[in-house]
Amino acid sequence: MGHVHKKEIDFKTTALFIFPSLISVYIAKHYILPSIPDRFFIDQVSIHKDQIIMSLFSLIIIASALAMIIKRDDNSKVESPSYSTIILIVLGFITGILTGLVGAGGGFIIVPSLILLLRITIKQATAASLFIIAINTSFGLLSNFQHLDHINWTILIIFTGITLMGLMIGFQLKTKLKPEKLKIAFGYFLGAIGIAIAGTEISQFINL
Repeated sequence: MGHVHKKEIDFKTTALFIFPSLISVYIAKHYILPSIPDRFFIDQVSIHKDQIIMSLFSLIIIASALAMIIKRDDNSKVESPSYSTIILIVLGFITGILTGLVGAGGGFIIVPSLILLLRITIKQATAASLFIIAINTSFGLLSNFQHLDHINWTILIIFTGITLMGLMIGFQLKTKLKPEKLKIAFGYFLGAIGIAIAGTEISQFINL
């Protein structure tokens, strides 16, 4: 609610992002994911589809991190409103696909995309991403209501509590850091996450 009171959320931008992402979450969950074979064979080596999906996800995160860290000329703006609309729709669709495939809320993609392609501030991008993630993940959960009995509610509640504490700490730190430093710090954080995921998948592949 704090982001709303501070008018950090552009609801027009958010709406253009949310609707295609909700559609693509449904498509990914009900059509793309079930159609992917459980295993792929390369030179008689069996690789599970989860390893391939997570490996690709880690590469996307690392690419986003590099784009955040490398200094860019922020004077260039997206001048055409129609072009901005197309970007938002495409990004929303791609983010929804990733959310449906890997179960991630999409913040790793949303924040860098909004900052780098639409040239908005990191504070505006994080505010919009939190709102988008809340709706995307809720829709993703509801679209899989038939699998709710497979959820480990203890882990979910503990993880949610830790996440909420992290959010409160993050809100406090955000007000004390300059946007450019916050952007670079987020880039390094993304890089660390991407490398960790890639390392985990590589180690599993080596141990096959």
